[in-house]
Amino acid sequence: MQTFYTRIYNAAVLTVFAITLLSSSYTIADTAQLSETARSLIPETPQTFITLVNGATVQGELAGQTEDAYRIRVSTPTATILRNILLSDVVSVETVSTATHLANALQTLELDPRNSLEPTKYQEALALFEEFLALFPDHPQAGNIKELQNAFRDEYAYIERGMRKIEGEWYLPVQAAVRDFDLTSQRLTQMEEAFRGIERETWNQNPQARQKYDELRDRCRAIARDLPRIMTDRLPFLLQEQQYDDAFTEMNAFLKFWISGVIETETRASDRNRLGRSVFEGMDFEYLARLQSRIMEAYMATVARESRDTPPPNLIIHTTQVYIPGGYFFMGNRHAKPQDPDFPIRVVKVSPFLMDRYQVTNAEYREFVEHVRTTGDYSMSHPSAPPLKDHTPAGWSYPALSHDDQPVVGVDWFDAYAYLRWRGKRLPTEAEWEMAARGRDERTYSWGASSPARVLNNTPAGREHIAGRMDEQVPPPTPPRQSRFSCSRQPPPPPESLKTILPTVTWPVNQLLPPEAQQTKYHWGRVDPFSLNPYGLYHMGGNAAEWVSDWYDLQYYTKLVLKNPQGPERGTVRAFRGASYLCSSEDLARTFNRRTANTDAFKQGIDGREGKPMIGIRGVQDIP
Repeated sequence: MQTFYTRIYNAAVLTVFAITLLSSSYTIADTAQLSETARSLIPETPQTFITLVNGATVQGELAGQTEDAYRIRVSTPTATILRNILLSDVVSVETVSTATHLANALQTLELDPRNSLEPTKYQEALALFEEFLALFPDHPQAGNIKELQNAFRDEYAYIERGMRKIEGEWYLPVQAAVRDFDLTSQRLTQMEEAFRGIERETWNQNPQARQKYDELRDRCRAIARDLPRIMTDRLPFLLQEQQYDDAFTEMNAFLKFWISGVIETETRASDRNRLGRSVFEGMDFEYLARLQSRIMEAYMATVARESRDTPPPNLIIHTTQVYIPGGYFFMGNRHAKPQDPDFPIRVVKVSPFLMDRYQVTNAEYREFVEHVRTTGDYSMSHPSAPPLKDHTPAGWSYPALSHDDQPVVGVDWFDAYAYLRWRGKRLPTEAEWEMAARGRDERTYSWGASSPARVLNNTPAGREHIAGRMDEQVPPPTPPRQSRFSCSRQPPPPPESLKTILPTVTWPVNQLLPPEAQQTKYHWGRVDPFSLNPYGLYHMGGNAAEWVSDWYDLQYYTKLVLKNPQGPERGTVRAFRGASYLCSSEDLARTFNRRTANTDAFKQGIDGREGKPMIGIRGVQDIP
C-alpha cells in the first residue's frame, strides 16, 4: 500500500510530466505548419526521453501512465516492447520537440563524397533546409542545418551547370560521359587481362565473363553513340549564356574522346593496326572542326563586341614589343591527316603575353656574347647546356649575314635560351608562337591568305616576286635588235641574265623590304600585301626561322592540352617555327607548320640542305 507521501510524490511527478508535455514545442500546430515532406520525416507521436536515477536514458513513445509508473513503447532492431518504468526510478522526463525531430532527421541527409546525387535529391534537401531555418531560426541545431544547406547548395550549383561528380571529381556533361566511357573501358581492359582472348568474338570459355564483357563493350558503344547528341544539345545553352570556358572544355573532351578514347577501345589486341586505320579513315573530322568553328565564331563576336583584346590600362609596353591578347584560337591544320604532325586542328587557350616585334639582331646578340666572354657568367645557361658553352652563332662566319641590323642566325636552342634569359625574357611555346602568327581567324600565313609568291616577304618566292615588281616599274635595259625589218614590232623581253635577282640573305629585322627595294622610285601600293602581321610583328613567315621552347613530338597535338600547352615533358629534339630566307617551299611559311631540329645541322640552327645558318630568336615576356 502506498503511503500518503508516496502518493503526493507521484502526483507531483505526473504534474511535472504533464507540464513538460504541454510546454513542449511538439504540438499539433507546429506539425501542421510543416510541409508534407517534412512531416514524413518525423514520427506521428512524440518521442519521450526518460532519465533514470542510475543515469540511463529510455527513449520511446509514451503509451500511458499510472499512479506509480510510466508505460513507454521502446523499439529495438528486432521488435517493439512495452516497458513499465516506476516513478520512483525517474529523474526527468522530456518530450522531443517538432523542431528537434526535424533537425535530427535533416542531419541524416548526406552528400556522397564520390558521386553526385540525382538533381531532385538536392532540390528536396535544399527545400527542407530552407523550411527548417525559416520556422525554427533560433533552434540550437540551426547552425548545423545551415552548414548542411551550404554544402548541398555548393554541389547543386555544379548540378545546375549540368555537371556530375564521378569518383570525387566534378565533370561537365560531355566530360562526364567521357569519364564514364574511360572507366568502362578500364573494366574491359581488366577483363582482357583476367581472361586472355576474351576480346575475340569466338571466345566462349566462360559464358558469364563473356556476357559481362559484351555488356561493357555495348555500354562503351552506347556512350559513343549518345555523345554527339549531348554535345549538340549543350552548345546552344553554353553559347547563349556566353559560357565559353565550359564550351571549349566540353569541345576539348569531345575531341579527345573521338581521337583517343574510341580508337583505343575499338582497336584492341591483334586487330589494333587494321581497325585503327579503318576507324580513323571512317571518321568525319570535318564535323568536329565545324563544331569548334561554331564556338569560335560566337567567342570572337563577343571578344570584338566587348573589346577584350585591349591591353590592361596600366601595362607598360616597350615600342619593340607587342601585346598578344591571348585567349582561344585555332591551333593545327584543318586539312591534316591523323599521321600529320599538325593533326588535329583544335582550339587552344593561351594567357596574354608580350612578344618582341622584331627578331633578335646581331648587334643585340653580340652584347650577350661579349658579356659571357668578359665575365665568365654562365648563370643564364640551361641546366642541360654544355659547360662553358660557346655562344658564337654560325651566321657570323658569313659577312653578308653579320650586319648589326640583320637577325642573328645559326644559334642553337641553348644559345637562344641563355640569351633570352639574360635579357629577362624567354622562348615562346609553340602555342604562343602560333597564336601570335595566325591570330584567331585561322590565317594560313601570318599576313593572311595570299601565297608567299605574291607577298613582299623574305623567302625565295617572295624575293622573286619583289624583283619582278621592281623590273616592271624600272625595266632593265633591252639589248638592241639586229634585224632591219623589226621597226613595227615590240622589243623582246630582256634575257634572264638582265632580270633583277635579290641576294639570298637576311634583311634588317625592322624592314619589310630588302635594301635594294627601299628606294623612292619603287611604288608598292595596295596590290602587294606586306608580310607585316596584324599584331605588328615583323617577319613571322620569312627572314629567319625561330626557336620555341617545346620539345618536338609528332603526336603531341593528340594529347589535346587545352590551356597553355607547354609541349612534351621530355624529348630528344626541340621544335622551331616559321620560314626563313632559304625556304623554297611555300608550306614552310604556313602559321601551323611544325618543324624540328632532327639533324645535327638543324640543331645548330643550320639548314641541312643549304648548309647555311637560318634559325634565329624572338623573345616573349609574361604579363604580371
